[in-house]
Amino acid sequence: MARGRLIYFAGIDGSGKTTQAERAVAERLQSGESWAYRWVRWEPAVTGPLMGLARRLLTRGKGGERPADDPGHAEFVAAKRSVFRQKWRRDLWATIVLIEYIPQMAWRLLPALWSGRTVVCDRYLPDVWVDLAMNFDEGFAGVQRLSRHPLCRCFPRPDHMLLLELPAQLGWERKQDGTPLAYLEEREHLYTGLTRLIPASIVDATAPLDDVATAVRDALASLD
Repeated sequence: MARGRLIYFAGIDGSGKTTQAERAVAERLQSGESWAYRWVRWEPAVTGPLMGLARRLLTRGKGGERPADDPGHAEFVAAKRSVFRQKWRRDLWATIVLIEYIPQMAWRLLPALWSGRTVVCDRYLPDVWVDLAMNFDEGFAGVQRLSRHPLCRCFPRPDHMLLLELPAQLGWERKQDGTPLAYLEEREHLYTGLTRLIPASIVDATAPLDDVATAVRDALASLD
């Protein structure tokens, strides 16, 4: 059977990716179509203890907790970037992350995709590019560089992306989970930049929930 379509929902935290992706799939399933939703985030399994140790070392006296305030976040990010100042360290860490991510992706995504279904996912490979590029202090150039990493060939490329566009301030107000505003501000323009790498539709996520769902529905219908 031919590979199904892969549709990736992107956007900063608080933009409603998961809510809208699950809702879109539920509507298609009710119509009798063969769609599936998958959450395909990289989970630091083997690397988890190493990351925990690194956080404790980078946040001495703070118990290894990620700072929730913008000044603390800025200090934490600066400390991480100092670790990745050398290119060989950036390349090594990106390779380790992708090696760990490949089996996680394969388990969650490939069976549905290779059964011919249309798979809608959020939290996928481009989110890793964004996070690593921020940690490496490389900006969108880093996203582009990471997208060309040889191991990325192991990941099915999205056929289409729906970017739920939302200002960082509004995402922070919606989220209220301790994520610093600066964390969202740093990533906002990188998600917009993904439209240069993946065919995309942009949805205004500042609208009311039902209006966003209608815009998502229309964007997906245009792909049929």
